[in-house]
Amino acid sequence: MCNIPIFNSSLSVLFSRNYINSLIFVPDPYFNEPGYSPSSDDQKRHSVVYDHQIRAATMKFAILEQLKNPSKIFRDCIINHFRLKKHRILKQIEEWKNEAKGCKLDWQKERLVAGGGIKPIDKDVSEICSKIEDYLKK
Repeated sequence: MCNIPIFNSSLSVLFSRNYINSLIFVPDPYFNEPGYSPSSDDQKRHSVVYDHQIRAATMKFAILEQLKNPSKIFRDCIINHFRLKKHRILKQIEEWKNEAKGCKLDWQKERLVAGGGIKPIDKDVSEICSKIEDYLKK
């Protein structure tokens, strides 16, 4: 491996970006992990549980919390990002809200992703979406 610091940093960023893209920008990110396969109904159900929980957490923490309390250092960048992506975000959260409404899982029985996270109960998801919409429409 090359010991030039800028090369190592750039390579790390490139690998990290590609890894994150492979986790996020696929229809079923649950199956990216080793040992998980869409071959069984149980694994498919776990994928649906995972997707709904990750989407709810994304809306609550990555979107809503950033709108409410942007980092002082990155405040302008965050505000501009949400301003520029407003319509795309509104469309996406509407899709996720509708999927949450149609979800037939019993969230009282499902385990949370990695033992943490939030349960994407329809009422909670709708409330988070409404708050995001309010912030973005300001």
